[in-house]
Amino acid sequence: MKIIGHRGSKGEAPENTMLGIKKAIDLGCDGVEIDIHLTKDHVPIVIHDPTLNRTTNGSGAILEHTSEEIKKFDAGQNEKIPFLTDVLKYFSELKINNSPKELFIEIKCPNVEKITCDLILKYNLLEEVTVKCFDHRISLILKNILPQLKTGIILAGRPVHPPELVKAAHADLYSVNVSTVDPETVQECRKHGYKTFVWNINNEKDFKKFKQINPDYISTDFPTKIMKFN
Repeated sequence: MKIIGHRGSKGEAPENTMLGIKKAIDLGCDGVEIDIHLTKDHVPIVIHDPTLNRTTNGSGAILEHTSEEIKKFDAGQNEKIPFLTDVLKYFSELKINNSPKELFIEIKCPNVEKITCDLILKYNLLEEVTVKCFDHRISLILKNILPQLKTGIILAGRPVHPPELVKAAHADLYSVNVSTVDPETVQECRKHGYKTFVWNINNEKDFKKFKQINPDYISTDFPTKIMKFN
């Protein structure tokens, strides 16, 4: 079971920033999960919400701001909003230094599929990256663009037969909320060759529970705390 920092280290550093991403990696996490949106000039940036209001000192929709304008905002502790290229470059450097880590990119907006695939190839991170989304149709789009890319579908409920949803999306991974996953889900997915990703494990009780269930990945907002239980 691998441990992934959620939005970098969401509970311990400004979320979706290079500071939080590097913190999770430095603590020994097996990788991180980030979110991406597109700017007005079609540049993918690392941020969860469709607006700047909650996580930065800016305001308004991300789609109303250019990439140059995005550079001016503070995402907390003097951290800038990273571009996707910033994160990919960092993971590429980890790989070059023989310490590769996994990166999960959650797509939060439409029309970002092609550029995301192009950048993953540019930074030679096809093996390290999985791209996932709540909109399962995006997995199909990604696979049509780059069949070798690993993709995942996300949901918060418990369908009757999870592997059927993964198969329908031509995906590789089933990402599910901690409150709606059970041992049978993990077993069913594994039986059909699909990996499972559980979000978010933030306390010792849940960690011990899922250590027994043994999904492929868990993510956490508090890597410092969770890594101590591992």
